[in-house]
Amino acid sequence: GILYMASSDSQLNEQLQSISDEESQRGPNSIGDEETALIRAMPTKDSICLKRNVFLIALTLFSAIGGFLFGYDTGVVTGAMLLIDDQFNLSHFWHELIVSSTLAAAAVASIFGILIADLFGRKPSLLLSALVFTAGAVVLGASPNKEVLLVGRIIVGFGIGLASMSVPMYIAESAPAHMRGKLVVLNLMFITGGQFVATLIDGSFSAVNEGWRYMLALAGVPSVIMYVGMLFMPETPRWLIYHKKPQKAKKSLAKVLKKDAVDEIFQTIVEDYEEYCKTKMSFIALLQKLCTTRTVLLAL
Repeated sequence: GILYMASSDSQLNEQLQSISDEESQRGPNSIGDEETALIRAMPTKDSICLKRNVFLIALTLFSAIGGFLFGYDTGVVTGAMLLIDDQFNLSHFWHELIVSSTLAAAAVASIFGILIADLFGRKPSLLLSALVFTAGAVVLGASPNKEVLLVGRIIVGFGIGLASMSVPMYIAESAPAHMRGKLVVLNLMFITGGQFVATLIDGSFSAVNEGWRYMLALAGVPSVIMYVGMLFMPETPRWLIYHKKPQKAKKSLAKVLKKDAVDEIFQTIVEDYEEYCKTKMSFIALLQKLCTTRTVLLAL
């Protein structure tokens, strides 16, 4: 009997020791399975950073479609004109006019593009360029004669001028400093990518009856995607601060920056704006200063 009691006490001590070891491993602040699942479901710092990066990439891609259309509309005309010449029996003068009118319109529109971007915002300027690209694609695809074709090419030129000013500005002002260079360069890649895709489209529709209509009208597809995507993108924080909208600027910054960096970057932009106000000069004064700068004189 004594041996049996000793054996029972020994087993009981072993069980108590095992329970004690489990409790010590869990710790005094241990939590249940439901609390653990809830914590795991909460967004981590890495997931929040990933969301910001994804949003920033989407912002860049949607705006850079403007660069893609720049390259596409300047490149697609090379193959399209081979078919257009035959259909409309164009003279050399009309051939040159239709091709060059886009670049001339782009040069004029780029001047107004700066004014529109400054007065109404970078985002409205991009939305307007997307609408212009779409309108140009529709007119070109449905052109019944050379005169309407010329009008369509001019409309597309206006879109190129607006996009060429607004896209780099929008990306540069939206991106964090450590990613700014990479994302702005992406716009240049989209321009050359648009030219490359234009050659593929030209080759694909070169043997199709009135294939030039498809070549020119297909530019409306990316422009519609650009317009819809940009509707969900924010205005740049710098433009918002420059136009006395600090709360919206902070919300815009919070979408691409870590929470603890928003106030610091916001203050930096405010200081830049204050410095800009002190040194702001008229266009005539700026032109005079530019023409009297030593480096400019040496270049001339």
